[in-house]
Amino acid sequence: MNIALVGCGLMGKRHIHGLKELITNNLADVKLTAVVDSDQTRAAEAARLSKEVLGYAPRTYGDIGSMMNSKRPDIADIATDVKTHHTIAMSLIQGGVNCLVEKPLAVTVQACNAIIAESKKHGVRVAVAENYRRDPCNRLTKSLIKNEVLGKPLHMLQLSVGGGDNLLLSTWRHKKSGVISLDMGVHYTDLIYYFLGLPRKVFGTASIIRNYRYKREMVNDKAIRSAAIECETEDFLDALYLYEGRTIAKLYLNSGAAGQGLWYRIVYCEDGSILVPMDRTGEEVKAIRAHDDDYLSLNPAQIWLGAPYNEEESQNMIDSVLDETYDDYTKILFPSIRNGYSMRFEEVDRKLIALEMLDFIDSVRDHRHPETEAYDGMIAVALIYSALESSLLGEAVNLNDVMNMKIQDYQNQLGV
Repeated sequence: MNIALVGCGLMGKRHIHGLKELITNNLADVKLTAVVDSDQTRAAEAARLSKEVLGYAPRTYGDIGSMMNSKRPDIADIATDVKTHHTIAMSLIQGGVNCLVEKPLAVTVQACNAIIAESKKHGVRVAVAENYRRDPCNRLTKSLIKNEVLGKPLHMLQLSVGGGDNLLLSTWRHKKSGVISLDMGVHYTDLIYYFLGLPRKVFGTASIIRNYRYKREMVNDKAIRSAAIECETEDFLDALYLYEGRTIAKLYLNSGAAGQGLWYRIVYCEDGSILVPMDRTGEEVKAIRAHDDDYLSLNPAQIWLGAPYNEEESQNMIDSVLDETYDDYTKILFPSIRNGYSMRFEEVDRKLIALEMLDFIDSVRDHRHPETEAYDGMIAVALIYSALESSLLGEAVNLNDVMNMKIQDYQNQLGV
């Protein structure tokens, strides 16, 4: 299959390394035939990188139209900034091209739904490139939850704190149409959806902590900060996701906190907890079962956190679900995978990107639904905006009302 890379910035170049993993491991018969970017310097850089890692240089284009007039690809891999995802995707879909779109799928729920409708109209496949759920630690956690090894899930907590007044990744993410909480948080809402399914109601609080942010560079072994960038969008989001029954998920994002950073992901079940490591670190999942003697202690930490981590017992629980945890492709890219792995970040990153690309390539070839199709991408976006819409209204909102665009007051302010 012929693939065109649309958007040749940092993320686009990472996708080229993902293609290298596929080709090196003989997992897909694909060729990168085109790279497209309105900045011709970036397009040329991507072509040079392709020559270096893939062994050939694709043709470069400055826009979609010129590429389509030359040779239509089978698949477009869209890695531009989020506010352009839907316009670029719509143009390619109308030309009959299957699209893999970097997360988030689009800048608003309405734009996501427009992509979904257009893909159905033209009979092409669209998926969102969501790599976090493909990390073996999250695959293993999903198996433990699905098989109720520790009983039914009751509470999930995803916590991410840090950043201070540093410019996070790029300037556009701090503009109104960038929505930093969407760009950073959509990974986590996809995992909440992956682990627990769809919540019924959402309550959220959001605010801007940092009015200005600064890019820092090393000059003579000293960090020097550049001119201030004004922030237009919330860098604090506290969201509560309420399910039918007793299950609750909590997402806490604070990208304006200075000093001590925090990161935590845990799922509490009826009979214990699943402590999930940070993505792409290779650390082990820790499944902990609570015992009766835990509740005889006067130490609240033991009551709430359960028994101290027992490696042997944890491994026994994990062994019980390993046969169905990893697909064949994951086993190839992560040889002898059980619980945890030892790899450099860059190596893990390109393997996870390879897995998301491979799933989409196979879905096009085999005429099946990809794992994270456009509808799933829309859900991850809607879960963020449900919290932002709730914050604006000052009350909980129904997720369906946000997904169906009955509530979109916050999104209407974005001007996209």
